[in-house]
Amino acid sequence: MTAILLKGVTPFDSSSPVDLLLEDGKIAAKARALAPPEHATVIDGRGFQAFPGLVDGHAHLDKTLLGREWYINDVPRDLAAIIANERTYRHEQVPDAQLQSERIARRGIAAGTSFIRTHVDIDNEIGLANLEGVLETRRRLAQQVDIGDCRLSTKRYFAKYRQRSLAGAGAGNGC
Repeated sequence: MTAILLKGVTPFDSSSPVDLLLEDGKIAAKARALAPPEHATVIDGRGFQAFPGLVDGHAHLDKTLLGREWYINDVPRDLAAIIANERTYRHEQVPDAQLQSERIARRGIAAGTSFIRTHVDIDNEIGLANLEGVLETRRRLAQQVDIGDCRLSTKRYFAKYRQRSLAGAGAGNGC
C-alpha cells in the first residue's frame, strides 16, 4: 500500500488547514494533526489548497486520433459531411477504440481528471466494437479514473444492441 500524508493543506471547501492521508491514491483520512503511518511519504502542504479531481463531462474517447499519423481534416462545417468523413476515416484506417480511448484517458489522468463522461458510437458498421474498447479502457483504468458512457446508436442497430448483455457497462441509456 502506498501512503502519502499531506500536512496542513486547505481543502477547497474550507478555510481551516487539515492533514489528508492518501492510501493507494484515495483519501483515507482527513483531520488535524494526523500521525503518519509507517513508510508514508510526508509532504508539507502549508499554503496549498487541495481540490477534487477534474471532470471531463463531454468526451469522445472512441474517436480520438491522439498518437496516430497526422490527419488533415478539410471537411466543410456541415454535420452530414462531418459524419460521412468520420465514417470513411474509420473504415479506411480502422482505429483501435481501446488503444485510442486509453491514450486520451491517461492524458486526462495526468492532468488531474478523475471522471470522464464519454459518448460512444454504436452503428451497423462497427457494431459494439467502440463500446467494447471503451469498456476495456474503463476496466484497465478503474483505479485511476471513473469513466461513464453515453451510447449513441442508430435506430436499426438499437433493437439488436438492447438484447446483448454488457454487465457493468455504465450509463448506456442515452444522453
